[in-house]
Amino acid sequence: MRAGAIGREIARKAKAFDMHVTGIRNRLTDELPQYFDAMFTMDSLESLLPQANYVVCVLPSTDATRGLFDASKFALMNGEAVFINVGRGDLTVEEDLVAALRAQTLKGAYLDVFATEPVPKDSPLWDLDNLLMTPHNSGPSQHYFKRAFAIFAQNLRRYRRGEPLINQINYDLKY
Repeated sequence: MRAGAIGREIARKAKAFDMHVTGIRNRLTDELPQYFDAMFTMDSLESLLPQANYVVCVLPSTDATRGLFDASKFALMNGEAVFINVGRGDLTVEEDLVAALRAQTLKGAYLDVFATEPVPKDSPLWDLDNLLMTPHNSGPSQHYFKRAFAIFAQNLRRYRRGEPLINQINYDLKY
């Protein structure tokens, strides 16, 4: 959904499967990010959801995004859609997702993040055949630590030269 570093990597992988990739970002620029076919702002979300077969949520948790994916958003998705959240657990109203999956309003879902972690034993999420769950560990790969150290080393060099760091958090935006 979002065209940050993680969103671009997801788009790259989707393009390997010849998928049409649409992204959402806060501000549009003249340049379309690599691997995206189209880019919109958040105010287009509701008009885009019915067209999507896969909705991949990688948004940060902010006042504007908490609870964003609720019954109203799931109702807009087509019956073949799969909802994927690897962003933050509080973006999804889990009770509404459970209802949509039970009613088969959505074909399926994959969650790596949850409102409460670990997922409580009595959560209805455990009982859904059309839901895949992982315990907030979908990010790391065999190359994770090598890449993380490379970014750290690059930032250390930049810091020593007085240059801007990469992957900085914008405290005004809260991500």
